[in-house]
Amino acid sequence: MKMFDFKNHQTIVSAILMILAGLALNIIPARLALALGIPLYLDCTGTIITAMLGGNLPAVIVGFGSNAINGISEPETMYYGVISIMIAVAATFFYHQRFFTNIPRLFVVIFTFALIGGGVGSLFTYFLYGLNFGQGITAPFAHAFHDTLGYSKFFSQLLADVIIDMLDKGAVVVLAMFAFRFVSRRLKNHRNQVFLRDSSNRDANKNVKHSLLRKVVVMVIVAEVLLGALASSIGFFLYRDNSIKRFVAIAKGVTNSVAHVVDADRIDEFIAKGDSAEGYKDIEDALYGIRGSFSQTKYLYVYKIKKDGCHVVFDLDTDGEPAGEPGSEVEFDPSFVPYLPTLLAGG
Repeated sequence: MKMFDFKNHQTIVSAILMILAGLALNIIPARLALALGIPLYLDCTGTIITAMLGGNLPAVIVGFGSNAINGISEPETMYYGVISIMIAVAATFFYHQRFFTNIPRLFVVIFTFALIGGGVGSLFTYFLYGLNFGQGITAPFAHAFHDTLGYSKFFSQLLADVIIDMLDKGAVVVLAMFAFRFVSRRLKNHRNQVFLRDSSNRDANKNVKHSLLRKVVVMVIVAEVLLGALASSIGFFLYRDNSIKRFVAIAKGVTNSVAHVVDADRIDEFIAKGDSAEGYKDIEDALYGIRGSFSQTKYLYVYKIKKDGCHVVFDLDTDGEPAGEPGSEVEFDPSFVPYLPTLLAGG
């Protein structure tokens, strides 16, 4: 009868506990920051500490696992899983190369994490939602870059995301290093045996460097990265398609509501007389009410489409963009071009 391998059991339990602790350190500070209104994310502290203690594999599990847990209440979080994996791999690399040991190198670490979290994350957001300019905690920076320096909205938002993320990753790295100092020396040494990391025993390190287990770990890490990328890619396309369908349904609901409010037989009168026409202001107020009922709606207008352009019937003021006057002509937006034959035919 084979005896129970207590030491191996302890190793497995140790690894599981480390991963659970990493998940907690990712999720709890992030939730506290959100609840307290702190303009930081603080969502990868556990990933960095796990990378320092256990290397690529557990750090990838912690990073991607955090996205999976948060994805229960916020499904779109899952699509950022690849970013968490990239941070996990980068944190392991920087720890191996001793980038956490001096201040100048720490700036490289923080800047790299910010490029991944803020830069790549901003691009992910753009592809998921379109240009999300000047919203959230980055809004003041984005508006400053756009209004003061004249940068494009896309570049202003990207730059604002990177700068905010530098502050966030700076705080996260400091928290991770602070917590790491309180990890016992025994645990730090034990993690070398569990995950075949660098050891003070150089002879033992040479013996295990090219071991089969090391190769298996590398293969698992690669598989994790590929699966994470695949899951995020599939999720992205599914989310995009569902978002398009959802927003199309919302747009149809808005237009149906508008069609019930606007008297189509009086369109020419509204164009000619504007707000002096009887009932014009009542309809305009109703349109404002409709737009306010659909939070996803930014623009709402009624145009009469002619060959020479769009003739304004109703146009609502939007933040920073005054409405067109009734009867004024607006050139066709490039997005209208494929639909002009249908629009001119009354479709």
